[in-house]
Amino acid sequence: MTKIVKKSLSDSRLTAGRKRRLKELSRRLDNAINTSDIQELTEKFWQNAVRNPFYRPLKQQLTLRLDADVIAWLGRQGRAIKPTQMPCYGMPCWPI
Repeated sequence: MTKIVKKSLSDSRLTAGRKRRLKELSRRLDNAINTSDIQELTEKFWQNAVRNPFYRPLKQQLTLRLDADVIAWLGRQGRAIKPTQMPCYGMPCWPI
């Protein structure tokens, strides 16, 4: 049997020494930081880059109350309709 332990940054306690060190680092100018051991990213790197396959955008549930005639009209379309295909997408569906 294996034990899975998940840790995040919020689990780590910042001691007074760590807080002091972070404050010192935040005051440094960017050009004062030695980056000679870090390779510069070239165009070739970005050409081979891929989007994170595990990323999923946050979704929210939405409930709409539609009149019976609108539901009947949607049903007669014969396939699922995306919100962007709705006749009233982006504008009020009722007369102003």
